[in-house]
Amino acid sequence: MKFKQMMRSATVTAALALGAASISASPSLSFPSIPLSISGTLYYTTNNNIKLNAPIVPVSFNTQSLIHLLNVSPSATNVLKQATGTNHIPVGSYFLWNPWNETLTITNRNGFSFPLRGSNYNLGYLDLGDSQLIGTYSLNAKTGTATETDRAGSYFYFSDSVNGEVNEFQIYGTALLNWTYGAASNGVCKATLSVTMTGAGNDGCYVNGYDAIATTFSATGSGSGSADSDLVPMYWNW
Repeated sequence: MKFKQMMRSATVTAALALGAASISASPSLSFPSIPLSISGTLYYTTNNNIKLNAPIVPVSFNTQSLIHLLNVSPSATNVLKQATGTNHIPVGSYFLWNPWNETLTITNRNGFSFPLRGSNYNLGYLDLGDSQLIGTYSLNAKTGTATETDRAGSYFYFSDSVNGEVNEFQIYGTALLNWTYGAASNGVCKATLSVTMTGAGNDGCYVNGYDAIATTFSATGSGSGSADSDLVPMYWNW
């Protein structure tokens, strides 16, 4: 975002006058993580050679089926054991997405936490298209509260193997992010985010090691928490 970098110094004074926060190089809180419900559909075929009437098979996935793939994968359970001390993701676990770090973590209400990307493995993440994230921001001058709506491209990656290409999904899509912010106090504000992502076909998808095409993808969720007000509005500081 070279254009934004050129314009930043010229507009920061005006932004402060409107109540938007100053720029911070190393935010302490970032944004709250959001529980996401993930689902979609892929089609694959075992027809690697010319066969008559070889079917194209639909496969649906959701949060629980993705977690199941990890639980039955020796590759995934090996890094799971290293990261958490257990080789099984508990029932009732779900995906938690951090919009600033673009990480996916599997967690539950009992404190279980398994980041899908670590120093020596990568089983999943959810990126925003940071080179072209656009948004609009509105501030209530009386209360100091604000709202923001952003749109961006998205990229979902998931694999049940450290080496990939067993069950591996790479799906591009679009994201809609709706924010509400509380008034800032000591550099912190309450932030609530509602997110909707959709996507479709892309290469780099595999089901049981066979080429696959994604026809639908959905990731939705909402949540609240404390945020570094220096990052508001997100689309500008991103």
